[in-house]
Amino acid sequence: MPHDEAYIASGILVSWSATETGTRTFSGTITVHVTKANHHAAAATGSDVTYTLSNTTVTFGEGANPPTAGDSVRVIGRISELGKKCSQTSLAPQITARKLAVHAAKKEATGSESGSTQ
Repeated sequence: MPHDEAYIASGILVSWSATETGTRTFSGTITVHVTKANHHAAAATGSDVTYTLSNTTVTFGEGANPPTAGDSVRVIGRISELGKKCSQTSLAPQITARKLAVHAAKKEATGSESGSTQ
């Protein structure tokens, strides 16, 4: 019998093809290079994953709207899994993204830092 587990992954935005469907909700697809994940999303670590958004709540940090490649992203949702005693071949995991947080990429230091004068 399938059940849902928490799915949390974060990483770097590769592409954004989602459109606004309402106040703070988006539908479409995004691709994220996953760098950190919880236990249920661990298989995605180190790879590019395409998530399908369906009226998903999205929050944008300062300077992140519109989102661009390189922005940091956190995906929060649910993944369907089978119990340990069930046949593992009968279900493909289904990921449902419920929330998405996008923050602008960090600015690089320019290297021209002012030093102390003596």
